[in-house]
Amino acid sequence: MKPQIDWISLGVSDLDKSLAFYRDGLGLPTNGIEPTRPGTVSFMLDNDQTLVIHEWKVFSTFTADHNAALKPSGCIFNCYADSKEDVHQKLESALKAGGTQIGEVADQPWGYVASVLDPDGHQWVLFYSPMGKM
Repeated sequence: MKPQIDWISLGVSDLDKSLAFYRDGLGLPTNGIEPTRPGTVSFMLDNDQTLVIHEWKVFSTFTADHNAALKPSGCIFNCYADSKEDVHQKLESALKAGGTQIGEVADQPWGYVASVLDPDGHQWVLFYSPMGKM
């Protein structure tokens, strides 16, 4: 069996703001806040992968230090776009939904990219490559 990542969990300070960013800003499909799991929202991704965001008070119970402060993940997540125009549309949506742009939109050796932080500083790169998904 080929190894895969089934889901990624992120801690967030404000579940409603983060829900808006991921659903409305990045366009990730979700059923919203899960009634059976308060403080949690799941987003269904391709390849049976799931992104899960948890309010920090919930997320911290899964960590070794339950009293640690929330901080950005230290990872860079990527979100593929269908064209250069789509990069700009995704960036605009992400900014309207509470994201913060970092750097300039630019051509890079691997494609056309824009970087945005979610409301808690988790970094997302919106990118298009004429070679397709990498």
